[in-house]
Amino acid sequence: MFKKVSLFIVLLILGVIVNNSKIKTEMVYSEIEEHNYRQIYLLFENNNLNTNNFIELFNNIEVLKIYPYINPVYASRIKANYNYSFNGSNYSYELEKFKTEYLKVLKNIGLVSEANYYQSSGVIIKRVLVYEDINNLRNLLGKFNGIKYSLSYNGIYYNL
Repeated sequence: MFKKVSLFIVLLILGVIVNNSKIKTEMVYSEIEEHNYRQIYLLFENNNLNTNNFIELFNNIEVLKIYPYINPVYASRIKANYNYSFNGSNYSYELEKFKTEYLKVLKNIGLVSEANYYQSSGVIIKRVLVYEDINNLRNLLGKFNGIKYSLSYNGIYYNL
């Protein structure tokens, strides 16, 4: 009888210990917003994006790379897919660094007048690689005309 009572007490104590040691979880958010973030290429066919107006368009979007418009006349002298990768979220600094680097490339191949023009009017940007949800892009950039998007650099571009 003593063995049965002591076994019962031991099992009761173990049950209390196991029951109290469980981690209790609570629901913190009742809804989880679902985003489909991915790398998206934006194409500006009408050449209306440049380093001067870039920040006002992309201030809420994570930019990974920019691809300048390269005039077909001297495209063979510049790398075909010339691009500049952004390393931070300070777009003013990154754009100034890109502009300086690109103008240096133009001057090195003898296009000083073109470099001087871009110095004052801003370098034209043809493509931008962003990391964003396509629905957010439509909300943020939907009011601007002439922007197309694709999931690959040489893919099919669709109207945003």
